Amino acid sequence: MVEEYSYSEKKIAIVLSTSLTSGVATNVVGHMAISAGAYIEDEVMGRRWLTDASGVNHRGISKFPVIITKVFGRSPDSRAAFHSRLP
Repeated sequence: MVEEYSYSEKKIAIVLSTSLTSGVATNVVGHMAISAGAYIEDEVMGRRWLTDASGVNHRGISKFPVIITKVFGRSPDSRAAFHSRLP
């Protein structure tokens, strides 16, 4: 039985500093992804196996979009804007 859900219902955002090199940023995102896959609730990660529209099974893919962006500086305004979007 395939569970129905709206992929646009939630988003996972990873916000990185522009001061990070590409290698460090990639390393950070990789570690966060592994940790999220191990510890985040099933409601976000979905089932152990997800089946795409063509019927192919994939293991460990988030059922919601993951958005990765960089921000410039550490201004209080950008930090407040980010925290205002948290539940």
